[in-house]
Amino acid sequence: MESSKFWKLRTKWFDVKYALGLDRPEKHQKPENYKLEETFNIDYQSSAFQLFIDLAILVPNLGIYAEGWIFDPKNEIQALTFVTEREEVDVKSTLAKKNRPDLVPYIQSLGISNPPEDLGFFVLCPLSDTSNVTELQLEVQLQSGDTVDYKAGFLKLPSDPLPVIQNILTYCTLPNYRMRSILNNRIGSTVRTLWKSRERPEIEKIVREYGVQVENPEVSIIVPLYGRIDFLKYQLALFADDPDLKQNELIYVLDDPRSYDEFLYLCDSQSSIFEVPFKTVYTGINQGYAGANNSGVSSARGRLLLLLNSDVMPIRTGWLSSLVNVYDSLTEENVGVIGPKLLYGNGSIQHAGMKFVRYGLWDNFWINDHPNKGQPNFSESNSRPKKISAVTGACMMVTRELYDQVSGLDEEYIAGDYEDSDFCLKLHAQGRENYYIPHIELFHLERQSLSLSQTQEKDDLWKFRRSLYNCWLYNHKWEEYILKNNL
Repeated sequence: MESSKFWKLRTKWFDVKYALGLDRPEKHQKPENYKLEETFNIDYQSSAFQLFIDLAILVPNLGIYAEGWIFDPKNEIQALTFVTEREEVDVKSTLAKKNRPDLVPYIQSLGISNPPEDLGFFVLCPLSDTSNVTELQLEVQLQSGDTVDYKAGFLKLPSDPLPVIQNILTYCTLPNYRMRSILNNRIGSTVRTLWKSRERPEIEKIVREYGVQVENPEVSIIVPLYGRIDFLKYQLALFADDPDLKQNELIYVLDDPRSYDEFLYLCDSQSSIFEVPFKTVYTGINQGYAGANNSGVSSARGRLLLLLNSDVMPIRTGWLSSLVNVYDSLTEENVGVIGPKLLYGNGSIQHAGMKFVRYGLWDNFWINDHPNKGQPNFSESNSRPKKISAVTGACMMVTRELYDQVSGLDEEYIAGDYEDSDFCLKLHAQGRENYYIPHIELFHLERQSLSLSQTQEKDDLWKFRRSLYNCWLYNHKWEEYILKNNL
């Protein structure tokens, strides 16, 4: 790795204002203020090419993920090789391009009148062994036969990798025709490994009880709250006149630490007004949809579980006992999970079971489709339960035994999306059948429970990419099973 010519290697260290560098400048005047802890500029004589590594992450048991940009107007770079003690991997052919219009003014300042925009890249370098890799070592091989070597430190991962994941998912480009290959070969496994590696401290739950709790509840209703915690009072108002809700267990799980004080006040005030007994679970962290439900279930005592969104509202009393009766009537049918019909506020259909369809705009990934969504609701009061591939997690009933048997909702998904269909498929893989119950109806405001939190997210792109990643993970786990079982 020695060069036969004189090379100039400039290394610049920066005072990092933020640990993860998620905020990108609108105008790029020069790369030194661009991102993370280290930026490297390699010049060959009269700036024949420039190479910058903006981010390097050692992904345990997987490889090295890197972001940066290359300006090589004379096509001098022949190979870009990541080097460890045990292996060398050329990644030049696997670099995924990214448009970087923010670089154009800087390149123009070098005397290039019409520079290309696709100078950015991101790449995953797979390694068979990451245990002894302590720094990034890159060998740049040129057409002339010369090489340039340099080293860089890896970003130290925080205990919560979510900001790093957000950076990765919002930086990458995912054109429809290459979406699947980029997620399969670069982004998906990187994000999945980072999310799995997050520190999971032992959670200390705070459980509070409001009103006299039922001794032996038949059903435990689990309601996560995030953002719109005020939905608690609307649900309680509608539950108040229903005897079923006073004879079973109602558990609200606060998944939004920012709202803790407001939540305590809300519970105190509303419990005295509506006199519906309930308990609350609080862990002090945001766990996401799956984690919040799992925490609620861990405090539940019922034989049956009903996972219920906070924006699902009953239309009439007796709906809960009706669901219980239907579930028990399907015991001989090897029932897994059941879900009722859900309606929009105008009475049209929001949920009538889910089926799996390929989505062309997402490179033919399988997604959850809601048949007849938005269509008029015709009476199905005499309709029997219908076998269905999956039902929405907004309102689903299952036994506690089955829930524990498949380890509950999978917390590998980030924040929310696809945990419900994943759960239904886990039950199906155990030989269970899932059912849609058309004659039991509730209102569902659909994602209104998240409306406040959504306005606080800085970038809609993050929400979109997060959902897309969850879709990739869902397909990675279940695509073959869906095809094999014709679901």
